[in-house]
Amino acid sequence: MKFMKISLYLLTATFSISVYALEPKGIPLGSGTTFFPSIGISIENNDNVYLQPKNTKESSVITRVNPILDLELDMGSTLINTGIEIEKGYYTLDSNDDYSDFIYSVAADTEFSDRHAFGFVASYKKGHDDRGAGTAEGINALVILPDEYNDKNLGAAYTYGSNYSFASLTISADLSERIYTNNEELTSDREYSKNKLGALLSVNLSSATDILFEVRNEELDYISDSRIALEREASILTFLTGVSWDITGKVEGSIKLGTTKRDFNVEYIDDESGFSWEVDLIINPVEHSTLTLFTQQSSNETSGPGNSVDSTYSLVKLDHEFSVFFSLTAEASLLEDDYVNSNRLDRTSSYGFMGTYSPTRSFDVIGAIEIAGRDSSGSDLDLDYYSQIVSLGFALAI
Repeated sequence: MKFMKISLYLLTATFSISVYALEPKGIPLGSGTTFFPSIGISIENNDNVYLQPKNTKESSVITRVNPILDLELDMGSTLINTGIEIEKGYYTLDSNDDYSDFIYSVAADTEFSDRHAFGFVASYKKGHDDRGAGTAEGINALVILPDEYNDKNLGAAYTYGSNYSFASLTISADLSERIYTNNEELTSDREYSKNKLGALLSVNLSSATDILFEVRNEELDYISDSRIALEREASILTFLTGVSWDITGKVEGSIKLGTTKRDFNVEYIDDESGFSWEVDLIINPVEHSTLTLFTQQSSNETSGPGNSVDSTYSLVKLDHEFSVFFSLTAEASLLEDDYVNSNRLDRTSSYGFMGTYSPTRSFDVIGAIEIAGRDSSGSDLDLDYYSQIVSLGFALAI
């Protein structure tokens, strides 16, 4: 159904609720309503919990508990989803790192006819950044508590057209806000609101191929009136064009190329513009194997120096099912962050393996290892690190 496409388009601007790769049946409540409860529990050993250089790194065992309650109402042409997700984390090294994150979201998609569809999503998140991953980096991570924040988001999209028409057009809007609740000396200049408008035109080239034309504009406003905050306010305009494929059992995804321009609101900071791309492909090279290729160049908000961050991220992931019970995932990624109007440049690489044992469709046992490292230059802090995370967990869904 077309409304499922709209839901996915909107969720790229917020977040999705999921636990591993379970296939729960849910609990029917009648009148098209189904309840999907699930829970995930994992224990991991992190040998560099604060992302420190080799001589100062510390290890911790972290236990995470992640219950999820989803409710789905299927009314035929309209589908409504609402969900609550809670994640609690417990650290053996320092209880100050313990956290309780919370996400609530509601989404609705409706198909008025075979050519008109509409969807919206609203979400609220109480979240945090681990020490070493937020404003508290380098040696500061040893003395400052994890950043805590509240995110609000509201998005909507309307599509005219169908899978069988010559062309379809999706118009979208998204409003979001981030407010920090602690570490004011570091976070007060990072609170912002962002308004996005976008349009995606898809032209049907064949039964499996579409030509894509997309434009997006973002208005970024910081809440603080400090000089640091004002120098980060900007308008970000992105133009992309490309191709999408949906060849059953072979290739699914898209390749889009274009430009992004960040126009800063203050006149004395030069605008930033450059080549942008988004590649998201799922390939089935052989039976029971799935290869995911993702790469993106984007302009993002900075959590450290500079006025923004030019980010290039690439991911390669291979999933293979040995049987209905056993599967293995191997992945590698590379992230390059160039802090605009700063000398700082970060290169972070990671790779890992995850094995899953699924005795039933509603129960998974997962073991994983992830190795990551960062090479950072141009910063006053020593931000290089190497870390290894080994974890074991399970997920249960009804």
